[in-house]
Amino acid sequence: MRRPEHKPEGGLKMLDERGKLFGKLNIIDALVILLLVGLVAAVGYRFTASGMTRTADARVRYTLMIEGVRDFTLEYYQIGLRCHDERKHEYIGDIVGVRSEPFIIPLPLSDGTVVMSERPGLLRIFVDIEADARETASSILINGVYDLKVGSKVKLNTKFIDVEGVISAAEMIY
Repeated sequence: MRRPEHKPEGGLKMLDERGKLFGKLNIIDALVILLLVGLVAAVGYRFTASGMTRTADARVRYTLMIEGVRDFTLEYYQIGLRCHDERKHEYIGDIVGVRSEPFIIPLPLSDGTVVMSERPGLLRIFVDIEADARETASSILINGVYDLKVGSKVKLNTKFIDVEGVISAAEMIY
């Protein structure tokens, strides 16, 4: 003898006999959509709540030291030029100051002593750059994404120069 099936009294069922949610959407599709919405929300939170946005709240001035530059190229280091890091393809600020000094290197002599010797025709150049920045708990970010660290190498690129230098100093300007 067959038992009578129990059918709910009126109303809308959550899952129908084909596994569709409210008779329209498959339960697996609904879970995938819910997962994607959660992922988008998590990424949005990561880039806004943690300070990793592209908005700046201050300015930074940092110095890039470039060694062994030919003296006749000094004129190409001009105040106002926009700078980019060629490796990371990021804007890193504008040149606000340039100074130079003779390029001096240690020179070992045949008796084992070392003397400091000036290399004629070569300079050590210090390029001061300013940019909008955001200071987080662990770093200074230019343009919201470029991590500025003293001691790191930069492949400086402007419309006139393409050289490698080292960040020798950095300070926030509020």
